[in-house]
Amino acid sequence: MCKNKPMVKALLLLFLSMTSIYTARAYDFSASASSGQVLYYNILSDSTVAVTYPNHVLSSYYSGFQKPTGSLAIPASVSYGGTTYQVVSVGDNAFNSCAGLTVVTIPNTVTSIGDYAFSYNKRITSIVIPNRVTRVGHDAFYYCSSLQEVTIGESVTLLDQYSFYECQALETVNIQSKVLEVIDNNSFHHCVSLTSIKIPDSVERIGGFAFQDCSSLQEVGLGSGVSRIDICAFADTDALEDFYYAGSMSDWASISKGSHIFSGSSLTSISCSDGDVSVNA
Repeated sequence: MCKNKPMVKALLLLFLSMTSIYTARAYDFSASASSGQVLYYNILSDSTVAVTYPNHVLSSYYSGFQKPTGSLAIPASVSYGGTTYQVVSVGDNAFNSCAGLTVVTIPNTVTSIGDYAFSYNKRITSIVIPNRVTRVGHDAFYYCSSLQEVTIGESVTLLDQYSFYECQALETVNIQSKVLEVIDNNSFHHCVSLTSIKIPDSVERIGGFAFQDCSSLQEVGLGSGVSRIDICAFADTDALEDFYYAGSMSDWASISKGSHIFSGSSLTSISCSDGDVSVNA
């Protein structure tokens, strides 16, 4: 009932990668980080830059260039041509497939993390998303297979689709944001090591398949602000035993719910603030 289509996903990734060849501009300059790696930048304004990648050939973002490896500290500012720029974005594909990275520190100056920014980084074990970041792009941490712990900073409003898809070692998600509004489609799909999640009151929508196949997920705390839960959002969560909803039973009844949101789960009831309701209610 709740099958996702990996082939469709693969074709979408291919299409987006192909179109990015023609829409993304070349890097404006490069500079060495204090941790030793050469990073590449696009100038966004007279005072700001985004970290980017050097080569726009399809699927070869670092072809002919040295990929950053080891422990990386992205700088808060960088100087070029007599101007000091603030680093405000980790751009689309900036570290896509940089599998040699083991630690990444993102500075507090950053306000956005782009699409595919860290996808396929298979050795990073933890990440802290700084408090000024408002959006985590789609596929930003896609298939970071060693990622165990994530802290989501105070200003994040959107976890875009597939943002932590297939992070199979992910055990802990600490959501510090009180303004997070959307956990989009497939955001934590197949995070098979995740055991619990606390979703803040600010969240209004949980996208389709958002927590599907989180087979170790035992406990969910859902804030009272949610108004929509999409198709198969918590499907195939075999270990799910406790689902706490901060609103009342009547509030739960008023939520717009997609089909099969608990399909394949052993969960039988939702614990609301004033009693329990059936998962089918």
